[in-house]
Amino acid sequence: MGRTVKQIREILHGSRRWNAGLQWYDFLLAIEFHLDGTGEMMYGGGQALRSDIKFRYEISAAIQIHFEFFDTIDAFWLPYRGKMFERTKENAFKTVGFHLLNGPFVIDEPYHQQHTYRYLLRFSSNPFPDGEGSPGPPDKSLLDYYGWVKK
Repeated sequence: MGRTVKQIREILHGSRRWNAGLQWYDFLLAIEFHLDGTGEMMYGGGQALRSDIKFRYEISAAIQIHFEFFDTIDAFWLPYRGKMFERTKENAFKTVGFHLLNGPFVIDEPYHQQHTYRYLLRFSSNPFPDGEGSPGPPDKSLLDYYGWVKK
């Protein structure tokens, strides 16, 4: 049985953060979906935040998320490197297909930790704007974002 767009939206914003690459230490690849239709994508590693991108999103009945990205300015980051993300005509919009799968999903994480997640958000391609959030060689596991961690 399929979910309605409203149900999908409630699941997406019901998890504080959706995370990929959980198997690696000191790595951050995360997306937050807010109830008001906005969100934030974060990519980092090596004790540093590399990219932080604000966006607006819409979910279509065709099971796609339409992203509109915005300039991201951080007061700490600006004097050293400028904007964290600068919107251009080429990177302002992106549409990505996805599947929302029911768990439980048990993930082995660094330091012998194991967490169970209720949902898996699997993207058909990298949801980050082109050129952003690319942690190196393509890795299909980085299309899988887990949410609703069970404590």
